[in-house]
Amino acid sequence: SVTVSALSSILEGATSATGIVSLGQSGAADLVVALSSSTPSRLTVPATVIIPAGQSSTTFTLVAPDNNQVDGNHTATVTASLAGSSPGTTTVQVIDNENRNLNLVLFYTTLVEGSAPVPSGGYVSLSGSTPTPVVITLSSNDISELEVPTSVTINAGSSTTPYFPLTTVDDAIFDGTQTVIVTANASTFVSSTKTITIQDNDNLTL
Repeated sequence: SVTVSALSSILEGATSATGIVSLGQSGAADLVVALSSSTPSRLTVPATVIIPAGQSSTTFTLVAPDNNQVDGNHTATVTASLAGSSPGTTTVQVIDNENRNLNLVLFYTTLVEGSAPVPSGGYVSLSGSTPTPVVITLSSNDISELEVPTSVTINAGSSTTPYFPLTTVDDAIFDGTQTVIVTANASTFVSSTKTITIQDNDNLTL
């Protein structure tokens, strides 16, 4: 019989993880064992390994290609096949090396209440591209001072949203300088916040 073993998990981008192919007993001649991965895009193995005559095992190298995508962890199955024997399998979890943190960027730290809307006020980015669209909810903790779009989307294959506008609100109240918190949220991602100062354009009337 043939068996195959490896670490239960490796980090995406690893190029030198080691696996072992073993036999129940050594062979009288060199034996060629075929290897395969269920998901070569996430985990690759050599097509074959040779167990030398008189030996009962050999090692091989597993590689987890870095795809620069925020696509989560993935479990791949490695199979070892030898003519005349039942195949051996093992599973390896490839840990995504891109984090799931949203990065909210605002191009302005200060705006004046009632000023013209800023068409390109900021964007949200990820640590890598996304294989599927990511809808990000935006919010302002004080919509009487600053409005932002309800949501923005990072399209599949991209790592950033288009620029989104910032719109100050003229409340006609003398309330001084206000600090507004803008938040970006998306399901399964870590939220991001930024602050922006809104300067009052009203005068105190006695």
